[in-house]
Amino acid sequence: MSKGNPSSGSVNQSHGVSRAFAVQDAFTSQIVSAFDYNFPMPSDAGTRQWLQNWPPTLGSSAPGDGGTCSPARDLALVVYYGVGNASLAYKFRLPTPKVGLRSAFPRLSSASSAAAPLQRNANAGAPDSRPDPLVRGMMHLISQIARALGLQDTFFYDSVYSFLFEVEHSLACDLAAVQTCSKWTVRMGHGLIVVLVGYLAFVVLLTAFRLETFAVFVVPFLWLFLWRLCYGFSWTCVPLLPVCLVEDIYTTVGELFPKQILIPQTLWLNASCADQAVVRAACLKTCQDEPFAYTDLQAVLAWGLAETGANATQAASVTSRVLLVNSSRLLEQILRSGKVLDDNDPGLVGGNRLCAAINSYRLVPYVAALAVALTLAVLVLRIALAVLFGAFTSVFAVFLPSFTR
Repeated sequence: MSKGNPSSGSVNQSHGVSRAFAVQDAFTSQIVSAFDYNFPMPSDAGTRQWLQNWPPTLGSSAPGDGGTCSPARDLALVVYYGVGNASLAYKFRLPTPKVGLRSAFPRLSSASSAAAPLQRNANAGAPDSRPDPLVRGMMHLISQIARALGLQDTFFYDSVYSFLFEVEHSLACDLAAVQTCSKWTVRMGHGLIVVLVGYLAFVVLLTAFRLETFAVFVVPFLWLFLWRLCYGFSWTCVPLLPVCLVEDIYTTVGELFPKQILIPQTLWLNASCADQAVVRAACLKTCQDEPFAYTDLQAVLAWGLAETGANATQAASVTSRVLLVNSSRLLEQILRSGKVLDDNDPGLVGGNRLCAAINSYRLVPYVAALAVALTLAVLVLRIALAVLFGAFTSVFAVFLPSFTR
């Protein structure tokens, strides 16, 4: 039997050791890179104030000029700003959120408060102004549409101005408002109702145009709308949280799940029924009894409009165009419901809300008719667009040979 070459074994052994060292170096470099930090070099112009000129001079000049120390000044300002903002929550008293639900609904800002009011032509008052038929025709069309719907002429201008106002103020994050909740005006329970009502209206509008699929993409951003309404929170403040968020959630959960439920005095027929240990249905008032009197459609509709804070006269003017709606009685009911909300009696307000929810079935035929009317309006709009597109295509096809060879 022949023996192997001993030199080849030593070569393999040396190669294995080198490979092991290479693996160890690679592993070491990976570990080092995970904990590697880029520290500034101590020889730059900013740190030279600390290394060469001691003690440094606090100032605002550039590093290296006159022995001043700009980094120390900047650090002091950052610390002062941070400590000052952190202590704002303990210096200011949190504002009291709006109590009523109708106060939670957003209102349109008046376009007259803008630098250049939007409700009139900017060139109309100038002595050397030129007539603008297109602008005047558009303004006349908007005015006629508003009058047909029973709205004021400034409704469309106020809507555009309010939208642009919100877009402008949502681009900047108000750090002081986040840390102090100085813009906390609506409780979360009321804000949830407002956001859900707006989202349902948005879904109905998209469904009329057969675009209900896009409503799903808005759901992940509903919390931003909720926080914007309640705390004035902007999307640019993410991932910050308002300091009053936990308190608001705790209060809302306590209102939804109270420790005990007390029947208001306005729901008892007499005082003797309220003193009994067992609640009997014969001792409770119905929604048709006073002071509720939910006997027709106008009472339910009036309470809903009063909860949203709608203008009584304008609401009655708009609904006067709806069949089977008594506008005079509706106006009376809206004023009555508004008075109940202004008095802010918890028992009376809660009873009216309960009766309005129970009698909401009276609105079902009108909601269905509104959905059908909206669908027909969209269908007519689609047919009109199809006809206009076909006419444009025909005219373009006729005149096209005149300009081409």
